[in-house]
Amino acid sequence: MTMVEHDLKPGDWLVQTAAGSNGGQLVLQLARSERFRTVNIVRRRAQVPDIKALGGEVVITSEDNDWGTQLATASAGRALSRAIDCVAGRTGATVRGISRLVAVCWSMGHCRPTGNRSCGI
Repeated sequence: MTMVEHDLKPGDWLVQTAAGSNGGQLVLQLARSERFRTVNIVRRRAQVPDIKALGGEVVITSEDNDWGTQLATASAGRALSRAIDCVAGRTGATVRGISRLVAVCWSMGHCRPTGNRSCGI
């Protein structure tokens, strides 16, 4: 999905939330293999060295109050037109709001089924 839906080419930039999750780490492996670049948002500062070791070029922690500003600064001069949001809520809204250059943003998550109905994103 990452490569096809986002139409990523070598050198393109992808913003991802929850970069420290299993899914985020898979995206980092894919980025290394396919040579696209990443801006990674993690929850805690302690995760930053791990993400950088996996090839994350820009790592921002949402633990910092100004992480939205850091994201806006990280995007200066870079075409951040794609994002994967595994968090949703305030984090996803901030990514979409600050990165007004984001043209394609996939949100993933889960929701609680109601009655016999199930839902998923």
